Amino acid sequence: MIRSRNSTTGFTLIEVLFAMAIIGLALTPLIINQSNLLRWVARQSTLLYRTYLGEQFMIDSYIKFEQDNRQRSARKQVEDPETTLIFRIEESSPAIKKLCRNIYTQKVTVEWEEAGTKYTDKLITFLFLPELKK
Repeated sequence: MIRSRNSTTGFTLIEVLFAMAIIGLALTPLIINQSNLLRWVARQSTLLYRTYLGEQFMIDSYIKFEQDNRQRSARKQVEDPETTLIFRIEESSPAIKKLCRNIYTQKVTVEWEEAGTKYTDKLITFLFLPELKK
């Protein structure tokens, strides 16, 4: 602090500008990290919601499958967030068939596109269906 001839106390304009510059330099990385964190949280929230949509679609499709055994696949388009859901019931691999004949694979494929890149996520469960006919 520089003293002047008149006995007023305070900071000069230069001292205030330097203090603001130091505070700005110290806070810039924190603001950037906060922005990145918010972007990551939004992306993870959307991914979790897509997983929930896939689980719900699997349950709904299986209920329809129980009512009509011929319907082994279904497809659904969701607008927000833009997602494609594909349900399939398939026979299991030969290795699993050796262990148990009536095991089937129930799959939901969740597909979406983000920033020009296509992404896929799969939810898989196994079903024991002794009465299922081809």
